[in-house]
Amino acid sequence: MIDKTFSVDSTPRAEVQIQSGTVRLQAGEPGQIRVVADARDLSRIEVTQLGSTVVVKTLRNGWLSQNSTDVTVYLPDASIAVVSTASADIRADTPLAELEVKTASGDIEFGVVDHLEVKTASGDIRGTAVTGSARVVTASGDVRIDSCDGKGSFSSASGDVEINRCSGGSMTASTASGDVSVNICQSSEVSCKSMSGSVNLGLPPRTKAHLDVSTLSGSVTLPEPGPTSDEPEREVSIKARLVSGDVNLYRAG
Repeated sequence: MIDKTFSVDSTPRAEVQIQSGTVRLQAGEPGQIRVVADARDLSRIEVTQLGSTVVVKTLRNGWLSQNSTDVTVYLPDASIAVVSTASADIRADTPLAELEVKTASGDIEFGVVDHLEVKTASGDIRGTAVTGSARVVTASGDVRIDSCDGKGSFSSASGDVEINRCSGGSMTASTASGDVSVNICQSSEVSCKSMSGSVNLGLPPRTKAHLDVSTLSGSVTLPEPGPTSDEPEREVSIKARLVSGDVNLYRAG
């Protein structure tokens, strides 16, 4: 097992580059990044530091490149994490300033991040909160995030996109075969596209919606009008383009 601790200042940053295994990002001590790594061949693991950036990577060498590696990185608050894998599950249990993930196969879980960028070919993405911007692209997998408070862009070729609550700026979501659901929609602009899936949006009370919605072989369901005496507290522009699927707008809360 490798266990190394590095002193860092300014903005701590960890980069993890492994072929397969697991990556865990956990809360650590202020001013330090600690790396704990284990694999069958420890000589193929390289851990280096450049300024406030610590890099953990596995070195390829024929069949050993498929050697499974388990990496745990302990990070200070407001750190940046960049993870690149071929096949690995990734879990971030500590709040992060930024989380960037590129993986061919593996599930991704995170708690609270300021900025999120994920690109994966196959795997589910689940998170608690994105307080800033989010950009998620997956070829095969579900996206489920509890809240997104900034600009959000979500795309899944084969899987559902579900955001419990979105607020702040604009949100775009697209699927080839999957549903798009926002249980509490407080964003100012929403744009959804789907080839064979439905769009479900929950609108809080006293929301005025401007609609630009069409579906070739589906239905459009609108919520019952609220009391005419209620002045709107917010406005939202909703654009939806569906080929085969329903658009359901309902009152949330």
